[in-house]
Amino acid sequence: MSNVQAVSDYKMEFFIWLNRLRESGETNMFGASPYLQCAFSLNKREASKILVEWMEWVNSNPSNRDLDYGDL
Repeated sequence: MSNVQAVSDYKMEFFIWLNRLRESGETNMFGASPYLQCAFSLNKREASKILVEWMEWVNSNPSNRDLDYGDL
């Protein structure tokens, strides 16, 4: 099973959004939690958890950071 299939549709929405944020260069990804909070109306804990999961997902397969909605 690929990492794309292993991630729920719910999380994939966040992960693709984070990929786009990373690509934009607007922020260092360690500072992306407030961006998630604002974009998705998440609290700090939820945003931090999603960010850590995204970092682990990208770390497990660096090509994941290049995925976009059209790749799903």
